[in-house]
Amino acid sequence: VHHRAGLPVRWAPGWHRYHLRGVPHYSPRYWAAGIFIYSPPPRAHRVVVVDGAGRRVKNAPAPSRAVDRNNSFSVGLRGGSYISGYDDGASYGDLGLGLSLSYRPVEAIGLDLTWMHHSDSWDETAERTQDPISASVELFAFPWTRVSPYAFVGLTSTPRAADDTYFHGTEEVHYQANDALFGPHAGLGIEFAVGQSASLSFDGRYIGYVDVHDGDTALPGALQGQMGLNFYF
Repeated sequence: VHHRAGLPVRWAPGWHRYHLRGVPHYSPRYWAAGIFIYSPPPRAHRVVVVDGAGRRVKNAPAPSRAVDRNNSFSVGLRGGSYISGYDDGASYGDLGLGLSLSYRPVEAIGLDLTWMHHSDSWDETAERTQDPISASVELFAFPWTRVSPYAFVGLTSTPRAADDTYFHGTEEVHYQANDALFGPHAGLGIEFAVGQSASLSFDGRYIGYVDVHDGDTALPGALQGQMGLNFYF
């Protein structure tokens, strides 16, 4: 199996595909092995690393797991920002804190439920609060390693309360709302394992709301960035 220089050892798909000779490359059994599926070579096989000229460099150990997330639950703390605005060009970014609950039925797939509370001031003078609740399906690449990028899609409901005053040029604008918005979201993230039972995660998503009322001057979408501390059990 040829291992390209600079590629992390546990990310070498060739090692995971060693026993799939004869399986078409377009088959999910082939292209997903070593990316989403952990499938080390059979014990009866000896894997050898060779250079570009075919010379043997060294015997290669079977792929090993840095972490194992199969059939695991996690709870997490979240912090981040909610960025949106109004159709006259005014924008804002509100800090938020929250909680998450996740389940990984298999290590490459996660089901996540997250609640966040965002406020413009975090005190009794707050003019704008938003509390997005999101449910997501996540797909993790290289989930048995300590660095695992992931993509996710899902749905978000955002209860909001606003009694906001801002300036558009020299004009003072007043905006009021007390309802909830709903829509799909999609995003990308990366997770860094800390030991076997904890991780740090960073992700960003776009939320597209589908039920903004006619005449509502709020933008029908938002960007949300989150960082998290997760505990697996």
